[in-house]
Amino acid sequence: MFHDDFVRDRTSGLTAPRPTLQADFLKRLGYDVHLVCWIKKETSCPEREVINDATVHRVVCLVPPDSFVGKAKAMTRVQKLMHRVVTGIKPDGIICHNPEVLRGAVRAKKRLGVPLFYDSHEDWPAMVAEENPRMGSWFLKLEKKLIKNVDHTFTVGPGIAKKFQAWGVPVTVIHNSRSMHGVPQRGSEEACALRRSLGYQEGDFILGFVGNLTPESKIDMLIKLLPALPDNIKLLLAGGREDVVREYSEMAKSLKLQNRVHITGRLSSHQMMTHVACFDLGSAILELASDNYLHRCPHKIFEYMAVGIPQLISDFPDMKSIVVDDAECGVALDPEDEDGIQETIRALSENQEWCRNMGQKGRKAFEKKYCWERMEERYALVHPFFVKK
Repeated sequence: MFHDDFVRDRTSGLTAPRPTLQADFLKRLGYDVHLVCWIKKETSCPEREVINDATVHRVVCLVPPDSFVGKAKAMTRVQKLMHRVVTGIKPDGIICHNPEVLRGAVRAKKRLGVPLFYDSHEDWPAMVAEENPRMGSWFLKLEKKLIKNVDHTFTVGPGIAKKFQAWGVPVTVIHNSRSMHGVPQRGSEEACALRRSLGYQEGDFILGFVGNLTPESKIDMLIKLLPALPDNIKLLLAGGREDVVREYSEMAKSLKLQNRVHITGRLSSHQMMTHVACFDLGSAILELASDNYLHRCPHKIFEYMAVGIPQLISDFPDMKSIVVDDAECGVALDPEDEDGIQETIRALSENQEWCRNMGQKGRKAFEKKYCWERMEERYALVHPFFVKK
């Protein structure tokens, strides 16, 4: 697999979820998996190492900050370096995860005569254009040109898929999901024990958020809504860097909410999902930071479905089509409608049956359609490469 800035952590292994799931899938099919990654900053990590039975190759090619020309030159250099690594591996197939390295993947495909698959995690040109319209336009032209050499394209949701369909490119939606196995369920003994250890009482209603506590996640809004909500409604934030934890903890303290807001900081994958199983309601209320957000289908909506809890989401088309229209496991709201969000939280906290029904529907939809096992079945329909060797 070609990937941009693929990272690892010695305690938790590979840390880019989508390539990690693909790597595990390919290993079970009988492949030796190699991840070839462009590292853009100085690193103390070795050039080559084996993590979780996958070989990680790091191609270090530094990128000067805030320079379109500098980044373009670095991209040219890294394509050659990555091409050299991949042709030396002699793979049976290539999955490219980023348009920045797609040219090198195309060159390797032509040299080796193997299938090439392109995995578009987001509308990359549109995302880049938010900060640099010139670079975004350049990436769009590059992607459209190189995509003709790809055997099949994968993406995370229907909105981005439409772009590739308009170009006449075969595309399959593979959601940013997770396996349905080993996931703690809401109400399980493990989840209940954790709730007790966190100091929650019977009758408390836990509004939760999982993931990076970024400004776009509207965490400050959730904290500021609490004083107007009943005292039994608590906020549990599963995740966050140390500096972010400190910032939001200080905000909660300034509002005298330190007994109603709990922030965990970084967690392992299992710890994170056990905390999610403590939630009564999961938040995926995201700010519309750019038009690119309209097509986001974040991991957390599938994590909430996996543990069987209802969710509040922003009324963005792709999320809404999954959570509300199809799975019927959540409520979609305008992320700027704070009064509407507050009243919906209150209404859900007072109607446990409504919450329970939505949570159960979410889990059923997850098992039937959205879990990673179902995504693997989609791969198998695309190309013989994704069938057991």
